[in-house]
Amino acid sequence: MTRPDGRVAEFGTSASSTSPGSLWYRSQFFPGGPYGAWHLVTTMMLNPQIPVLSVGSDPDGSLEVFMVGIETSTLVRIHQLTPDGPWSEPTPFGPDGASVPRFFGAPVPFQKRDGSLAYFEVYLTGTGTGLFVNQQDWTGTWGVWTDLGVGPEPESVGAPTKVTQAPDGTLTVVTHLWNAPTGYYCKISELTPGGPWGAWQTCATDGCTNG
Repeated sequence: MTRPDGRVAEFGTSASSTSPGSLWYRSQFFPGGPYGAWHLVTTMMLNPQIPVLSVGSDPDGSLEVFMVGIETSTLVRIHQLTPDGPWSEPTPFGPDGASVPRFFGAPVPFQKRDGSLAYFEVYLTGTGTGLFVNQQDWTGTWGVWTDLGVGPEPESVGAPTKVTQAPDGTLTVVTHLWNAPTGYYCKISELTPGGPWGAWQTCATDGCTNG
């Protein structure tokens, strides 16, 4: 991923006999420059059946990792305690008791203009699947979970294919309808920045290019 300061951070899993499947990362010293050494993020192994790994950056430059560990469907968050510093332990990240269903797509951490993240993912709860969002404030503190629902059609929405921020700060999310005929998209937008969301709209086959 490209960090806000222009440096690239790379992530990879290890195949060594001492820490098989563990997650590592390295980052450039400066944009376009050489990379530093590889550093261990976590010894938790990725779930090969739900190969979810997404990365974002907090307002202060600390990195965030979202992944699903082996033999589980619970998504966890691992974050740097300080920029380029040590990493936290994996902790569940999602609505209470929710899991990540297979085939609905990886989480999308979208960086807003103030540097904070808006995080989107499809979760499975007691009432079925739905798209959820959680947004940081400008300090990087995460807020509450908002259930955006299953979308406007009988088929549930998948993870976002595009997130944009309007000049007024509101977000618009475009998703593909899961298991629907190829080309069916829908979108949903905030009514106010960080506030409530409007209704879902179907975009048929144009990929919501006007949104």
